[in-house]
Amino acid sequence: MTSSPGSGDIHHDFEKLKKRLRRKFKRFEYLCVKELTKSGLMHLHIVYRGSFISQKWLSEAWQEIHRSKVVHIAKLYTWKYAKHLARYFVKEGVGRFWSSWSWVYRGYLKDWKYIL
Repeated sequence: MTSSPGSGDIHHDFEKLKKRLRRKFKRFEYLCVKELTKSGLMHLHIVYRGSFISQKWLSEAWQEIHRSKVVHIAKLYTWKYAKHLARYFVKEGVGRFWSSWSWVYRGYLKDWKYIL
């Protein structure tokens, strides 16, 4: 999910999107990391567990909330995609990564800092 020039705070708008997703699909558990594009726009890499979300619905919702329609969604059905996505969580992003509480175990942050 990418920003566009003039769009708002991506973290705040992701919180709005998350509420909308949970109202519509009930379950939405995620890991998320922010990164800058080469052009300097903020974008999010997100791994989620939950119901199928159509590209069209997600693009329209993100456009309405964040004024940016650039969204790519794909099922992680091979290790190749999973390894590619894991790189974003290992390398240093912009700020921190965050997740839903039901995704991680109590004390994971301490373990993660130890691993890094």
